[in-house]
Amino acid sequence: MDRPKTAAALALAGLAGHAFFLPISIAGMQLALAVAAAGVLLSPPRPLRTPLDLPALAFIAVAVLSDALSPYGTPGLAAATLWRSVLGFMIVGHALRIAPDRTPQRLVVCLAAGLLGAALVGLLQYRTGVDLVHLLRLRAQPALVEAPGVEGRFGAMGFFTSRLTFGHNATLVLALLGGTLAADVLSRPGRVLVAASSIAGLAAVAVTFDRGAYLALGVAAAVIILRSGRRPLALALAAIVGLLVLHPAVRGRLGSAFSAGANADRVFIWSRSLEIIGDHPLRGVGFANYPLVCGTYY
Repeated sequence: MDRPKTAAALALAGLAGHAFFLPISIAGMQLALAVAAAGVLLSPPRPLRTPLDLPALAFIAVAVLSDALSPYGTPGLAAATLWRSVLGFMIVGHALRIAPDRTPQRLVVCLAAGLLGAALVGLLQYRTGVDLVHLLRLRAQPALVEAPGVEGRFGAMGFFTSRLTFGHNATLVLALLGGTLAADVLSRPGRVLVAASSIAGLAAVAVTFDRGAYLALGVAAAVIILRSGRRPLALALAAIVGLLVLHPAVRGRLGSAFSAGANADRVFIWSRSLEIIGDHPLRGVGFANYPLVCGTYY
């Protein structure tokens, strides 16, 4: 068996699945990650290092130190979940090193295909409230939520159970797709797919009514335009945003983003958090200990 070639094929297959399922399914992402991990284990790259090894270890060290200094002690083992994110990054980083050439471009296409499917489902949900996962009998109860400020419509959730989860997730994907389009590193069919996915994704995020996603997309678009200097891209984004803002509910959500009255729940949480900081100025409460403390303040 040609171990390097087999490992490269496993890495590509796992990364492609991981990218495709990123806007769709956490379980799908994890299964695909296992395939990529098999490739890395079969033929590990040398040296076995990535650029974020030290920052990741430093973050974990600070988290452990904060718990050691906390007057509340350490949280239960159920809170020890940082290894999942770190392991996922390590697998992806090393799998990219052993995968075939042009793998990053292929992964962007897979990511765009996944977002396009999720976005179309989200747009259908906005009109009908249908839960495709429930219809496929993969979820016992249908998940739906009324769209804020739009009677008879529903927030887009894609394949998730929260419009905010879908909005946050799709925003990260859209930022990457936008940057890839600006860099002009894809073939013509790839650019067409990424552009179509980006347009559908922007429309779907608009009807999540996720104000955090709106803000993040605005920042991402500004960075992409400033870095690339592409005037046609700027005009295209401005036209798309203009069309989306014509939706009265989208305008309403944007207008309420910085209103204390419309965000009373967040103001309450931030106020309690400031009280906790004031009561624990030096030692803090410790990483993952917030649930142990907040009951006293709520």
